[in-house]
Amino acid sequence: MIRDILKYTLLALALLFAGCEDERVPRDYPRVRTLEVTNITGEGALFSAEVYDAGNVEITGHGFTWSREKPEINLNDRVNLGPFSGIGHYSSRITTALEPGVKYKVAAFIRAGNYTVYGNTVEFESLGSLGPVITGITPERALCGDTILIRGKNFSWVGHNNKVFFNETAAKVCNEVTDTTLLAVVPFSLTVPEQTVSVEVTGNRTVYTGSKLIVDLPQIESIIPSQARWGDTITMSFRYLKKSDNIRFFIDQTQLVLTEAYDGETARAIVPFEAVQPRIDLSVSVSGTRLVFFGSFTLLPPIITSIYPVMASWSDTVTLYGVFNANQAATQVLFDERAANIVSVARDSIKVIVPNDLLGTTAVLTYKYGDFTCSSTQMFSLLPPVIETVSPMSDYTGGIVTITGKYFKNYYTTVKFNDILSSVISVTGTSIQCYAPGNFCGPSEISVTVCGQTTLFGQTFDLTNPSVVSFYPTHASPGDTITIEGLNLQNVSLFLISIKPDNPAYGGYGFETVTKEQGLATAIVPSADYTSGLVTAWAWRDWIESYLAGDEMFSIDAPVINSFSPSSGSAGTVVTLSGEHFSLVPQYNRVTINDYPVEIVSCSRNEIRFRMPNMSAGNYHISLSICGHQVSSAGTFENISPWRRLQDLPFTNNSFTMDFGDEVFVAAPVASSNVTLYKFVPENYSFVTAGEVHPSLSYFGRTVVKGDRAYMMANTYSEVKFLEFNRNTMSLSVVSDPPGKVSTHTILMDGDSVIYAGGGDSLTYRGYYVSEFWKYNLFSGTWKRLKDLPFFCMTSSEFTINGRNYVISIDKKLWEYNPVADTWSHISTYPGTGTYDMMIVVCNGRVYIGHGRYGNNQIYYYDPQTNSWDELLNEFPRFRVKPVDFEYGGKIYFGGSDRNDFWEYDPMLDH
Repeated sequence: MIRDILKYTLLALALLFAGCEDERVPRDYPRVRTLEVTNITGEGALFSAEVYDAGNVEITGHGFTWSREKPEINLNDRVNLGPFSGIGHYSSRITTALEPGVKYKVAAFIRAGNYTVYGNTVEFESLGSLGPVITGITPERALCGDTILIRGKNFSWVGHNNKVFFNETAAKVCNEVTDTTLLAVVPFSLTVPEQTVSVEVTGNRTVYTGSKLIVDLPQIESIIPSQARWGDTITMSFRYLKKSDNIRFFIDQTQLVLTEAYDGETARAIVPFEAVQPRIDLSVSVSGTRLVFFGSFTLLPPIITSIYPVMASWSDTVTLYGVFNANQAATQVLFDERAANIVSVARDSIKVIVPNDLLGTTAVLTYKYGDFTCSSTQMFSLLPPVIETVSPMSDYTGGIVTITGKYFKNYYTTVKFNDILSSVISVTGTSIQCYAPGNFCGPSEISVTVCGQTTLFGQTFDLTNPSVVSFYPTHASPGDTITIEGLNLQNVSLFLISIKPDNPAYGGYGFETVTKEQGLATAIVPSADYTSGLVTAWAWRDWIESYLAGDEMFSIDAPVINSFSPSSGSAGTVVTLSGEHFSLVPQYNRVTINDYPVEIVSCSRNEIRFRMPNMSAGNYHISLSICGHQVSSAGTFENISPWRRLQDLPFTNNSFTMDFGDEVFVAAPVASSNVTLYKFVPENYSFVTAGEVHPSLSYFGRTVVKGDRAYMMANTYSEVKFLEFNRNTMSLSVVSDPPGKVSTHTILMDGDSVIYAGGGDSLTYRGYYVSEFWKYNLFSGTWKRLKDLPFFCMTSSEFTINGRNYVISIDKKLWEYNPVADTWSHISTYPGTGTYDMMIVVCNGRVYIGHGRYGNNQIYYYDPQTNSWDELLNEFPRFRVKPVDFEYGGKIYFGGSDRNDFWEYDPMLDH
């Protein structure tokens, strides 16, 4: 490289100083001057020069060189005109290697001795030149890769400026070029034998018409054998394939490893393991060209000739013999559909591990590689399980049995005692732990099944599950004792009555075991919903069960009611029931009256004494249930009670009640702005519709009745109004807004000619109690504020009795109002738990209070004469909030709220 740099440096210096006055070349050498280029046409240009100093060294050559950059005769196009003597002009018509529109630089040169002297450089723009001329080619028949000689003129001295084509395929041009000869290599990429040769120089292309070049294209004569497997040796024979140092052979994209190098006719190679397609193309790569011989070789599929051993167990090693691909990474072996782990792969054998998830008894072994698949003709079989020992050889349900042997598999191993499936605890390859099963008693045969293969143990196992043989008596009442005979009764967990003979394990009721020995036991008959069933021995251990019943059915004696006395009474009355087959255990005799259970006082086989419950007045049959038997008395018992249930209300959740003395109306909402009025009919204790009102309000407080009008506070979530109901017009209207801070849950009381209102809580701020107290003048229609309440209270906690007004505060204190002094007095304490929306009814000089928010169904009555509270003993109706309650004809009527039951209470009957 350093030598080349020095060479070009000297050349540059020579060009730089050529023709200059300070010429470094000794004056003994000739000097030349390049003249302007003239006669520039599309066919070339005229180069001219002048030798103006002949020097004293012989001129052996003279001419011109040109290029796009600095011209140099050894690198660029040139014309050599031969020797020259003396001084004078010379010129040359250049008709080649000029491209139109390109600016060239030309310099004249002369050779003298060992030196080349350049003239100055002249630049011109070319209009083009003539094309090359081909006069002949040698030889006229060749092989791909041969070199041919092209003769002619107007070629470029610059090799890469000359382009040679065979038909339209470009050929490599050798470096040894002149302006009259070219050497070109026949390309391997030719596809037809007959080729037209053409040469192109600076865009001018000339086709040789003298003759065609005949190219003998490479051919494959044979591949022996034409079908083979991986690793086999094949011999490839070719015609017209020139031997070359860079020739390579391929099957598909895999280069063949040659066992014998190509000698111009044949080559030997090994079928590579990388080949994966059955039909394979052979190709030859030479001089950058790939020659493909399509479908020239067939890769035979792999083959499994045998497997060994043909019987094995999981994780054992099995060897496949045959012809395979030695690439382990892409090898797959299947036992049916289960992939096996590959241990090793060779061309003639594969070692694999029997898959742990192989579950079939037999399997076909399949080899897969790429698109190739082959299967064994021999079937592989899993070894059947082997039972070596069983311990213990006798036990009952839930006992742990250990089986030793081999070829067991977890999750796929089952154990049977005869045909009874055992619950398996654990499984290893050599051991099984399972539970002794239930539902059988006696010798049994043990079998182990693994993946469909079953092995029987040679000895019998004794299952000692308890079993019922007989019992006595065969019928009795609950609570009686029976004697049971059977086998292994000491192992019983519980004796059962099984109500399904075909399935003793379903729907059983347990006896109370008194004694149990190996063959004899006693037990108490249970009370449950059955009339007969099988006496069954049930054993339970570690969640494993056994049910073994006798053949005979046990039955419960059906009870009979002959009579009862007395025939009438009230809550607490003791009634005697006479009959047959009663249980000696009180709670086993279920006596009910109108579905209400009673308290059993005493019982015998023929008599039951019970206490009447607190219930509604009426005449009722007495019913008795013993186990699954039910019987009722022929006659009825008259129950005397202050409470009597009436026909149900036609509504629920009343809005407000208006008691006009001779008439009672209850308003019940249908929708938020549609309220139906119901009128009480005392003749049949029913309600009939009496019209509708359409208020814009939704929630109504307790009413105060004045003559034919009823007054109340009502509200929505955003407003509160003081309303009046007119019985004559059956209409509801707004009287006024509430006074002051009076808002919701307000108390409302009758004050003779005025109405008192106050208390409650705020509509806007829940939990904020209001203590203001006001009175409304019915004549002037005005409100007047009174002294604030000294307590907090809510609606339906107020009442008026004998013209005196009372309020129960939220802390349960009873206050009385003095309208003259406008003062309140704490006179007593309410014993109940409710705070508002309570039942409050004045009847016969007393007030009855109960239920309500935070309350219960306990009812109390208050006597203002004695300022005392007493508790009702018969609180029969269920608890509710904001009930329908009113007095009519000296009786109290109660019900409604979120239920539609309706009751009458007669205080005169409650003593």
